[in-house]
Amino acid sequence: MLKIERKYLKIKKLKATEINSFFNFFQKTVKNFFKEYPKAVKEFFLNKLYSKQNIETWLRQKTILLLVALYKKRIVGYLLAGIPSNGVVFVIWLAVDKDFQNKGIGSLLLKKFEVLAKNKGFHQVMLLVTDPRNLNFYLKNGFKIGGFFPQSYFGLNCFQIYKNIQKPSLKSFFTTHW
Repeated sequence: MLKIERKYLKIKKLKATEINSFFNFFQKTVKNFFKEYPKAVKEFFLNKLYSKQNIETWLRQKTILLLVALYKKRIVGYLLAGIPSNGVVFVIWLAVDKDFQNKGIGSLLLKKFEVLAKNKGFHQVMLLVTDPRNLNFYLKNGFKIGGFFPQSYFGLNCFQIYKNIQKPSLKSFFTTHW
């Protein structure tokens, strides 16, 4: 069992210029961690929708937020959030390296993300859970189940979950960038 020392763990916003170090880890997690997605869907994600070029462009435009967890300067986790809309921000991807799971890193990524979202004035975080085994993690982190959608995206069953992080603010309703 790997023991991590918190002093070597850092959560930071990834810059567009750092995309190469991230994308290799992203490819590995999409291919190996999200078993519910068929291979063709994973290829669509990596080669089209969430290609290295697209992620880099979105980071430059500040339309997404990408947090990485670094342990001794090695990426061991990430959280990718999409374009904010109407005071709500959607988490698209959250993954932690298998060797570093169950060590609080996913929770730290969520906490850092919530702080950044609050500072921008956003009032709610949403995401879809396609693997029901992950629900407990989010429930422990204060999320609530908002709905269940059978045969939703890519034909998968999805739970929509959410967390209200502060009162709605008119200012944030029109913010579309990080």
